[in-house]
Amino acid sequence: MTTVHTDHGPLVLADQPLGTGGQARVFPVEKDDRLVVKLYHELDERSGRRLESMMRLPLSVRKAVTDTAPEVAWPALLARDENGKVVGYVMARIAGVGHVQLSALFSLAQRRRFFEGRANWNFLVGVAWNLSGVVARLHHSGVVVGDLTPANIVVDRAGFITLLDCDSMQFTDTVTRELFPCPVATENYAAPEVALHTQHSPQSDDFTLAILICQLLTTGYHPFCGQPTDGSEANMADNISSGRSYIVAPGRVQLFVQTVSADVLPPPVRDLAKRAFGDGLHAPEKRPTALEWAKVLGEVRDQVKSCERTPQHSFGEHLGSCPWCARRDGGLSDPFPAEQPVPPPPPPVPQPGPRRRRPLAKAAFLVLLAIFILLIIANA
Repeated sequence: MTTVHTDHGPLVLADQPLGTGGQARVFPVEKDDRLVVKLYHELDERSGRRLESMMRLPLSVRKAVTDTAPEVAWPALLARDENGKVVGYVMARIAGVGHVQLSALFSLAQRRRFFEGRANWNFLVGVAWNLSGVVARLHHSGVVVGDLTPANIVVDRAGFITLLDCDSMQFTDTVTRELFPCPVATENYAAPEVALHTQHSPQSDDFTLAILICQLLTTGYHPFCGQPTDGSEANMADNISSGRSYIVAPGRVQLFVQTVSADVLPPPVRDLAKRAFGDGLHAPEKRPTALEWAKVLGEVRDQVKSCERTPQHSFGEHLGSCPWCARRDGGLSDPFPAEQPVPPPPPPVPQPGPRRRRPLAKAAFLVLLAIFILLIIANA
C-alpha cells in the first residue's frame, strides 16, 4: 500500500486504482470512502506550482461534499511523498452509481436506465441551468474551464453537475501572477479560435457552453450536426469552423430524419444560440456569457408546460402543442416515452401430482367385497 502525506496527516491508499489515465491514477483512500487521491505518473516543477496555486485560489463554487455533490472536483489537500515533494492531490470522491457523464442525457436508453423516468425536457433545462451557473461562477473567480466537454462533466440523479479534471483549468496565480493555461481541447466542442491553437478564454468557454445547452435541450443533437447541402464533405469540426449550424442557418445543412427540430428551443434560447454561432462565431466578444445563459434558462424553467396526453412530456410555453407527441404521431422516435409498467408474472401453472383414491370410493369397494364373500359362503 502507498502512503501519501498531507497537511492533515498521512493517508493510506488502496492497492487498486479506481481509474488510470495518461497522466495520473486515482486511488481510493483506506477507511475514508469520501476521498480519493490523484497521483501523477510524473509531476514536473511547473505542474506542482499549478497545484499549489490552485490551493490559494478563492472560488465562488461549491468544492466540498455537502448534501449535494461538489460543483468542481477541486484539490482539497496536496499529496506529498516522504520527501515532501508534491505528487498529487486529495479531492472529494464523486464517481459512483449516483453520477454519470453528461452524455448519458443525450441517449434515450441511458436516460431511462440512469434517471428512471425523471429526465424529461424540464429536467434537461434544469441541468443546462445548473451547468451555466457553475461556469459563470468560475469565470467570476477568474477560472477558465478550457476543456468543457461532456466527458469532463458528470451529473447526478437530481440534475446537479460536477466538473472534473480541474487541474487542466486555466487561471492566473493570485500572488505571483503566473498564468497556468489550459493545455487541452476537444474536437467538436472547441471554439473556432481554440481549434486554431489560440489560448482558451471565458469567451471560448461560452461557445462550448452554448453547444452543450443546445445539445441538452434537443435531447442530444449537436447544433453543428448534419451534412452541407452544397454536396461537399464535412465533419462536425468543419461545420463549426464554417458556421454551418442548423439552429442559425438550417438551409445550409441536411439533417438526419430523426433530428429534433430547433423549434423546441424557446425564442430567448434560440436568440442566444444565434449570437454564439452566428455573429459570435469569429467574434468572441459578441457571444452570450455564461451568466446570460443562466439568467435566460432560469426564466425558461418557470415557463415549462406539461403535456395533457403524455405525463412524461414537457415543453416550452412558446409552443401551442406538445412537440414530442407530434413526433410520435408522425412516426418519429419519442425522446420521452411514457414509462411502461412491468406486467405482473402470470400465476403458476398447477403441476399434476400423484393420483389418490377418494376415501368414499375405497369404502364402497370394501362393502361390495364383503357381500361377495358372504354370498360365496352361503352357497357353499
